[in-house]
Amino acid sequence: MGRPPEASTWYPVSLRFSDDCAHLGFVAKDGDGMRLVVDGKPGSAHTAIGKGTPLFGASGGDIYIAHAPEGTRVVVNGKAGPAFEGVDSLILSPDGTRLAYRAQQAGRQQILVDAEPGPWFEGVATNPPPTFSPDGRRLAYVAVDRQQAFVIVDGKRQGPYETVKALGFSPDGRRVFYSARLEGRWHLVLDGRPGPAHEAVLAPAVSLDGRRTAYAVKIEAGMQMVVDGKAGPTFTTVGTPVFSPDGGRLAYAAQDGDRWHLIADGKRGPAFDQLGLYLFSPDGKRLAYNGIRRKKGQIVVDGAKHKAYNSVGLPVFSPDSRHLAYRAFTGREWHINLDGKPGPGFQGVRRPYFGWKSDRLAYAAIRNDRMCMVVDGQPQESFDAVGQPFFSPDDGHVAYAVQKGGKWLAAVDGVVGKTSLDGFLKGAPFVYTAPDRFQTLGMRLPGPEFVKLEVEITPK
Repeated sequence: MGRPPEASTWYPVSLRFSDDCAHLGFVAKDGDGMRLVVDGKPGSAHTAIGKGTPLFGASGGDIYIAHAPEGTRVVVNGKAGPAFEGVDSLILSPDGTRLAYRAQQAGRQQILVDAEPGPWFEGVATNPPPTFSPDGRRLAYVAVDRQQAFVIVDGKRQGPYETVKALGFSPDGRRVFYSARLEGRWHLVLDGRPGPAHEAVLAPAVSLDGRRTAYAVKIEAGMQMVVDGKAGPTFTTVGTPVFSPDGGRLAYAAQDGDRWHLIADGKRGPAFDQLGLYLFSPDGKRLAYNGIRRKKGQIVVDGAKHKAYNSVGLPVFSPDSRHLAYRAFTGREWHINLDGKPGPGFQGVRRPYFGWKSDRLAYAAIRNDRMCMVVDGQPQESFDAVGQPFFSPDDGHVAYAVQKGGKWLAAVDGVVGKTSLDGFLKGAPFVYTAPDRFQTLGMRLPGPEFVKLEVEITPK
């Protein structure tokens, strides 16, 4: 993957890589200016390269902002777009196939989508930012003209409004929603149609199929959750509403006096001093959350309390929804609790990860001041440090990074590889390209020299 060019200064904060760990880029400066270096190959020199770039699209192509005396451009796969006085707010669609950004010229602003310019406005908001639908087919953003706010959805105006907040799409991408102020009152606006007026509209949510809505409102006595247009009970405050994946269920946190409850499908759960994350299983049939009562942590699953511990971590469902795991501390040791049963004890444990087929579980643990990977309840060899586990697509293998003697190596099924690095890049996953092959990114010093580590798993 190369190293910074000679006689240049590179900027570590600019380091980016593609999701599949196949490409890597960073910005370097030499006597001619700034260049984007991708996979070891320096590009053209520019006066400067914009912060927050490069980005990598779905095809691995590089995208960045280039500043020059004649203007600022977005460069995509080496091809420069039109010059403007300013460019910022680059955003890729979730699938990485589409690009939008904000451009400024002569005191006006516009959004360009896939290089197609939109209308000019006095301003285009970045809070809330331009937003692609989850499927990447639609785009919405907030624009301002003559002291009025508009929401532009698929190129068409909605509004005007006084202010707009919390812009988003339903998970299926068919509906767009936001909170907007009209004549001093706030409304949930769904597909351009404002709902009832309230003092405030907070944390709006839409179900996966787009048929159901929920949002919090302020009233004189406290707060209420409005679900499908009907206001619920009054509480001191309420949390963010969460729909189940199928949209049939809804949960939110609610504070009643000095106690917190989870409201699930309209029913109040047990009282806690604090509530943590609450989440539905992938099939939407199960619900889990953690709470604290009298300084003890407790997981609640499907309305039933698990054993109280000194501390508990976030609950994690398996992909098939049948299993639940979480970290728990007894006061003397940590363990992973799987389906209500504690595993072996350690000085510490990290977040548990299920295999794709849900029958396997792996997590990093600390014992005797060293770290090991625990796979299906069995501790593996100890090292100075251990990274996150990554299961192969068929669950036949689990790979992870280990530190040994100051060097980092890849381990698979407890067997340590021979290629040593000075480090793996932060946030770079082990990406399987086949059930028996994976790749990731690392570095060697001095340099640094960036390396794409490709591993082929052979039978023991």
